[in-house]
Amino acid sequence: MNIITRSLFTILLLINSLRAQEIVYEVVPQSMPKEYSVLFNFYWENHLSILFAQDTTAGKKWLQVNNSMFSRIPKDKLFILCQTEIFKFVLTQKGDVSVPSFFNKSIIPQFQIFIETNKAELSSFEKFILIGLYNDLEDLFESPFYPTLQLQLKSFQPIKSIDLHMLKKKLVTIIQVVTHIMMLEDVERKVFFKKAAAKIINNISLKAKFFTTFSSFNNSKESASSNYTFFRKKDEEHGLISIVDLAIEDLKNKPAKIEHSVKTQETLPISSKINWDDVPLIPTPFPSYKIPESLPKPLNDWIQNSPSASPNNLLIFPTPDPNYQVPENLPIPLAAPGIWPEE
Repeated sequence: MNIITRSLFTILLLINSLRAQEIVYEVVPQSMPKEYSVLFNFYWENHLSILFAQDTTAGKKWLQVNNSMFSRIPKDKLFILCQTEIFKFVLTQKGDVSVPSFFNKSIIPQFQIFIETNKAELSSFEKFILIGLYNDLEDLFESPFYPTLQLQLKSFQPIKSIDLHMLKKKLVTIIQVVTHIMMLEDVERKVFFKKAAAKIINNISLKAKFFTTFSSFNNSKESASSNYTFFRKKDEEHGLISIVDLAIEDLKNKPAKIEHSVKTQETLPISSKINWDDVPLIPTPFPSYKIPESLPKPLNDWIQNSPSASPNNLLIFPTPDPNYQVPENLPIPLAAPGIWPEE
């Protein structure tokens, strides 16, 4: 009898587990930024679905608590919160990576090959992060300040410009993060992104709790326990949100468009025609240059045109006009009423 009871109990647990696993939640479109939607899908697959399978009540409680906090924060503030926490966490994952004294654009095709090679195994969240880093890295190398920064770094000149300093700081940060991710093994990378998703989701929830507790946010009433405004069940009518499935194809074609641009070399700016990574520290002289036999003499036409006007007898301060008379009374300045005290 005990064996039959235990078997029935085990079967019931398996049935409940399968039912829980069939339930899939996603973010309601337009309610949260796209970054959070992709993050939540990845978090559901690797963390939250397991919680629902083990304890459906605890899983629904998690959705309700976060839905309640999000509903009390203004939409623009909520978007900024989610985007900031995602990007801030990713940009802090630098590992123990050192960056050379000056930069090299070869990291762009290396990173592209890395994404192309692993795209079949990447989740939407991983694609989203990697493609975002790739675009940022490409934009930084195309900055109009990059040629000047590269020349100053190669010549070991101190960087005093704020624009150059900020560009260097951004390049160092992005290169460290990209290099750290590329150095990870396949298993390590999967663990890295799983831990990253859990940490980011937790940070967003903590910050949302902080804002709703200590700020004056009271944008809307809390939702009922059975009604979510930010999360919904996935069904056949509306599948899971997918916004980066075609991004790999765009990334694949983008470097080719830059490399074989429609613009000709004559129409491109000078900074685009020169490979600044190969510029020597000391430029070589132009082959057809000839030294002039004599240099032009400077003109001193700024000196007063008079026989006595010589550099030795010129006055620092001019002499006053002999016919000038000092006025007896100076004019009273006009002022708005109430500014000057009345006598």
